Amino acid sequence: MELAPEATLARRLRDLRQAAGLTQLELATRAGISRAYLAALERGWSSATKAPPNPTRQVLSTLAHALGITVADLRGQQPTLPLPFQMPAPQPGLELLGSAPGAKSSNAEPWEWPAADGVVQVNPGVDEALGLMPGDWVLIRHLESGEVAEGLCLLEAAGTWSWGRIALIAQQPYVSAPDGSFRPMPKGMRAIARAIALTRPL
Repeated sequence: MELAPEATLARRLRDLRQAAGLTQLELATRAGISRAYLAALERGWSSATKAPPNPTRQVLSTLAHALGITVADLRGQQPTLPLPFQMPAPQPGLELLGSAPGAKSSNAEPWEWPAADGVVQVNPGVDEALGLMPGDWVLIRHLESGEVAEGLCLLEAAGTWSWGRIALIAQQPYVSAPDGSFRPMPKGMRAIARAIALTRPL
């Protein structure tokens, strides 16, 4: 039997939150909603209204942003990308290269991960002109609402993820093009996180 949409959303929301290692209070705080409302969304039923909750797109967007995924991922409309972001423990065989991309920093042992919201591994097919190589791990910091993105950023458009370099030109975000030039950020694209450091296997 096929689950109702609210039941599917409730299950995915709960599973994604738990996979991210977040409590209901932590996720609710990140998303700017009450813990009670998040609990109702995860149950698929509101005890206050005696009906399934009907979250707005804005609520779904803030929840998805807090989890580091797209609204389509949250709704289960496409395969979930390799998220949530998690911080692996520092381990032998990795060196900290510094702000991404940038010159290699001194690799004093033991080193600690910089304060970050998570880490994303670079997949094959990345444009190496961005200073990334397949297998690299990029530490990221989520962009706050209204924050202007600059530098190497994780971009989301049409339900897909990619890396891009963003520059502010006349106070408008421009994204690097394959030929090294910059073009206005396409409609529907948004920067969701900024790279703050890069690690690479020794």
